[in-house]
Amino acid sequence: MKKLLIFMIFFLISCGPSEEEIQERIDEAVFQATSTTTSTTTTTTTTLPTEECDIFINGVTLIKNDIEKTLYERFEGEGYDERLQFLSDQVFDLNTLESFILAIEARTDNELEILYQLENFRYLVREHYALTYKILYQLGTDYEEAYDVFDEAELLGNQLSIRINNYKCEN
Repeated sequence: MKKLLIFMIFFLISCGPSEEEIQERIDEAVFQATSTTTSTTTTTTTTLPTEECDIFINGVTLIKNDIEKTLYERFEGEGYDERLQFLSDQVFDLNTLESFILAIEARTDNELEILYQLENFRYLVREHYALTYKILYQLGTDYEEAYDVFDEAELLGNQLSIRINNYKCEN
């Protein structure tokens, strides 16, 4: 019985795949596993963050353009009350844009700095209109202060445009 058991074990071992075949199967399985992981990783790490980045940049650009358009809007009417209403509406619109800026999430330090700069830009433009409103309402503000804020906002808006245009989505 012992001889039969030894013979059967020897027979089973000799009928199985050789060491070379086993090594080939292992190598093939490893190759398939790594090539699948690489392609999955590549699509996951490059496509999704780039889409998120594009969404971020598009959102920031739209808000920046809205703020910039507001910066250059001028009231062409003649009535005092209408001018006050126009300035009040501009300030309200710029305050509304604040919530849109706060809703955008940053993934990187660069994006966080862009959002910070965008919020400063919005604040300066709103401040310019608030100062102009105070001038019309004769609350002691002078034109020079309002124009200085306007110039500062314009400079920051230009810097922000350059920063947005130079920002790359391959982060």
